[in-house]
Amino acid sequence: MTEKDEIVPQYDLLVQLAVATRRSWTEDDVRAAIAGAQATGRGWRGILAALQVCMNDPKAKPRDISPLAARRAARRTPADPDLAHRQAQLAREQWPNLRARRDPNQ
Repeated sequence: MTEKDEIVPQYDLLVQLAVATRRSWTEDDVRAAIAGAQATGRGWRGILAALQVCMNDPKAKPRDISPLAARRAARRTPADPDLAHRQAQLAREQWPNLRARRDPNQ
């Protein structure tokens, strides 16, 4: 395989495409979903494929790309708050410029 044939993950471009395709999605939500998917072991190809499916499903949310989220939704069990915290922490570490969500009640 030559350097020209090498697959180079382009997460920033993928985020831009997702947000441009699904205007109700935010960049922060997509980045956090990607970080969450990475935290559960999904790699570039899996994230690319799952996000493509989600972008074409009008009911899908960015968090649906995580295999763990997909399994939880299928079982109808409540989300693990520790997992959400770990995913958010990973997103902050991976993308330091990620804006924190602000509580409108504060």
